[in-house]
Amino acid sequence: MKTALVLEGGGAKGAYQFGALLALHHAGVTFDVMAGSSVGALNGAIAANQSYSLGFEYWWNLRFYSVLKPKSTTPVAVFFPPFYWLGLKLQPYSLGTILEERESNPGTAEDRAFGALGSFSASLCLTIILFIIGTFRSEILSAAVLFAIFTVFTAFYGGLLILPHALNAIAWAAFDPKPLETLVNGIVKSNPLRSKLYATLSYQAERFDPDDPKTVNVIDPKSRNYAYGPGGPTIYVQRFTSVPYHFPKYIDVNLHPAILPKLLLASAALPHGIFPPFELDGMTYVDGGIADNLPVFPALMDGEVDHLIAICLRPTDENILKQAWQKSDRLQRLAALSSEPPHPDNAQNRPVKHRPPVHLPYLEPEIWPKKITLIAPQESFGNFLTATLNFGQSKARRLVKLGWQDTRRALGERGKTISANIPQNLLPNGVARQRS
Repeated sequence: MKTALVLEGGGAKGAYQFGALLALHHAGVTFDVMAGSSVGALNGAIAANQSYSLGFEYWWNLRFYSVLKPKSTTPVAVFFPPFYWLGLKLQPYSLGTILEERESNPGTAEDRAFGALGSFSASLCLTIILFIIGTFRSEILSAAVLFAIFTVFTAFYGGLLILPHALNAIAWAAFDPKPLETLVNGIVKSNPLRSKLYATLSYQAERFDPDDPKTVNVIDPKSRNYAYGPGGPTIYVQRFTSVPYHFPKYIDVNLHPAILPKLLLASAALPHGIFPPFELDGMTYVDGGIADNLPVFPALMDGEVDHLIAICLRPTDENILKQAWQKSDRLQRLAALSSEPPHPDNAQNRPVKHRPPVHLPYLEPEIWPKKITLIAPQESFGNFLTATLNFGQSKARRLVKLGWQDTRRALGERGKTISANIPQNLLPNGVARQRS
């Protein structure tokens, strides 16, 4: 019976995933093929060469500096959490976000970004002129002061446009991902991978998607507001554009032993400057979780699978597995399309339908596993800041234990063959004593 394992991405929540893998190993469950995104690819490598002792030592003693270490004693390292938190909170107002909106909603984007720049420039020029005139005519000084206040305001708003990028750059420039590289090198050097492992990478490319409102720009002639059909007022297509999308790339790491550590790190190469992107065959790749965080697709494309085991890092049900497959399958077909949009003359008065996609619809998989085992927490671990980036030791240990317990329940009768809790010889001072 062929068994496939799918490992979801989720940063520090990977501690739960490792606890689940440890329980599966002690229950005697083996895998013919694995697929992981981001931290799922790293945990997949641990399972693929059975480096459970090394993995337990890492996850059980997890700290922030287990992933990143300061490049120096710079004070920036001390202020990393608030810097990054503030950068994330301001991201919706950043210049990068505004420029991304410009194609689909140019009116508001120009008002916010370039309008602020124009207001600042004009106000600054007027302020300087009024202050110069005010040296000869005192009654002009009050107007100069008002324009000076407005100039400060527009400068502050303009600063918000680049502040998120600046804060993130300052925060992450102080850190080096060397500790994570050391872990990955230790995993791949200890033993060769004994199971096939697909690591998910993401790359960006422009494509024309007829079901995406970002691609098809339309306008309601009455209100002059941008809107999308069907279901609304009469809508006319004004123009078609190709926009950038993140597409998944599934790589069998066993076929690339020379760059295996780099492939695993690339799968976890979070954007925004956290980890550097990975270059391969002229393409730039980043964290695989951006395009496909639950890589069911590669696990099933490797041949007929009898038993699919998925370890998710959020409360969910089995429906998420088919949805993940359909999303990835559609992205594969979209990637094969041309990036050239149709000629605008052929697009006039065409109704737009995008949800659910009809021009490039979701398909049903031809073959689906006979048995599915879903391992997932019953409650959320928190948000991006409180869970994904929470590299705290106490929370990591709690998640490792919870992953073990949830897996024991998910396995049913087979789960009763292992202890209710993690064996004591694997806990502190016993870690790495039992080779898996």
